[in-house]
Amino acid sequence: MSPSEYQDLIEFLGHRFEAIDQKFDTIDQQFGAMARRFDGVDRRFDEMQAQVDGNHREALGHFDEVYRRLDRLGEGIREGLGHDDAGDEARNLGRDVSVLQRARTER
Repeated sequence: MSPSEYQDLIEFLGHRFEAIDQKFDTIDQQFGAMARRFDGVDRRFDEMQAQVDGNHREALGHFDEVYRRLDRLGEGIREGLGHDDAGDEARNLGRDVSVLQRARTER
């Protein structure tokens, strides 16, 4: 290869590598834009998850209050009927409250 051919080859390859570098720069910018979009989506999912968690905690709080009131109602019924007269009614209520409490803990 003559020196002038070698110089032509270097110049040709130099232009090719510059074009390739420009394409890589464009691709890098596109990846950066996609990464920013994914970050935004991640942020929105995190916000949605926080909202779902908050709603779940609120619902559990309401259920806890319902169970507390059922317990108080059961105690009142047992006291009102007296221990000797409570019989089946108190046992049925106790069983129903137990079923509700088991269902609560299974969630």
